[in-house]
Amino acid sequence: MLQINTYIYVRFDLKQWASEMAMDEIDRLKTAEPYINFDFEELEGYIDLSYYGAPILDDRYGDLIYFTWYEMVDAIDSFVKTGRGCAGLWSIPTSICLEQIKNSDLVLLKVDGKGWLLPQNELLTILIDGAIQFYGNMFKVFMRNKKDYHDCLKLKGRLIREGII
Repeated sequence: MLQINTYIYVRFDLKQWASEMAMDEIDRLKTAEPYINFDFEELEGYIDLSYYGAPILDDRYGDLIYFTWYEMVDAIDSFVKTGRGCAGLWSIPTSICLEQIKNSDLVLLKVDGKGWLLPQNELLTILIDGAIQFYGNMFKVFMRNKKDYHDCLKLKGRLIREGII
């Protein structure tokens, strides 16, 4: 079973380390808004993706989270069109790639040279739902990323219509 969540880092006091906040904690996110005084595209965070509790993506791959999700959505779209899609991280030399396994309902997910064979339907669903949650909550709490949120909803609708998920 795949699980996903997105975390952002917020510094409430310049003398303290940044606090980690889950994107599904709406009330807590609302308390962070006054402390985020820069371009949201510079917001740092990470995607936490695990398979039956074993980490695939975690805080080791923390980066500019808007860029990371933008790249992941692009990788999903490329995967659907060509059978392969890759996402990069802005400041870490890491690629996250999805590769179709011929005559199978499995996808090879490669991160930093490691690979996982995962069910295509479940992986694509959890990734697009993670993007929808991230962009949806960015819009709901901070009134940002409305277009990205709607683009993810359209992509999910297309994946459903085409029977991919």
